[in-house]
Amino acid sequence: MHGLNLGADDYPTKPFFVEEFEARVRAMSRRLNATAAQLSVGGMNADVAHRRFTIDDRSIDLTPREWALLELFFTRPGRVLSKEQIAQGFIAFEGHLSANAVEHHVSRLRVKIESSAARIRTVRGLGYVWDSGDE
Repeated sequence: MHGLNLGADDYPTKPFFVEEFEARVRAMSRRLNATAAQLSVGGMNADVAHRRFTIDDRSIDLTPREWALLELFFTRPGRVLSKEQIAQGFIAFEGHLSANAVEHHVSRLRVKIESSAARIRTVRGLGYVWDSGDE
């Protein structure tokens, strides 16, 4: 219950079968792909399927980690993401990342979205929140 309250979409209870876990991952992937193939906020457009990100029709190059971070923020607008939640989003890259590494990636993404109205705000002691600038 605590994990769901912190933002998890699902979790397996122990003991679990690997086949069931894999099926849950596939189902979540289908759900994300169906709903998040094209993400748009203000003048920003992220074509997830083709890995294209533009701000006011100007192409912006993103590293795979910056893509993962952008997707985290785009799919959780207005929600504070802790450094731990962000690090979990990078788990496929190299295991657990330090808080300093998360700060580094957030900083790099902030620079790349500077020309847009969107901002990644720091919520002191809690993490980061995506502010689309549309308000």
